[in-house]
Amino acid sequence: MRSSAILDRLVLASGRLGATDLFHENIRRRGIPGQLYLLLFGTPNLGSYANGYYLRQALKQVSPKRVLDAGCGDGTFTFYVAQRLPEASVLGVDIGEQGLHSSESTLDTCARIQKQLKFPNVRFQKLDLCELDMPDAFDFVYSFDVLEHIADNR
Repeated sequence: MRSSAILDRLVLASGRLGATDLFHENIRRRGIPGQLYLLLFGTPNLGSYANGYYLRQALKQVSPKRVLDAGCGDGTFTFYVAQRLPEASVLGVDIGEQGLHSSESTLDTCARIQKQLKFPNVRFQKLDLCELDMPDAFDFVYSFDVLEHIADNR
């Protein structure tokens, strides 16, 4: 299906959670209808939509300068926070397993999207959260849909 470069720019400028879904094959396949959905509603994933609601509420109460997305996956929330908080430094960490959207790893997906978006305040790092050792390095940390993937998550 065809897609529109103008709609791509509008979706990205909207700043909606899930705007980076434009870079995933499942949205590209849907063409203009997929782009319009992202423009009007944001992420098509109900779980991400709900998590995004709570993230927006939390961000209204703080003005962080150093943010950690612990278990960033394909970077959906990382890019969202980086766009909403351009003055903050945002780090997305993940173990880099194969992502939901393709055969590439989650961090490969992040790198591919970052190459196009070029957010100056975001970076990604391969890291097992069980080995995270950065006390006092961040003033805002969030994690969605991660703990259930850690074998010894006590």
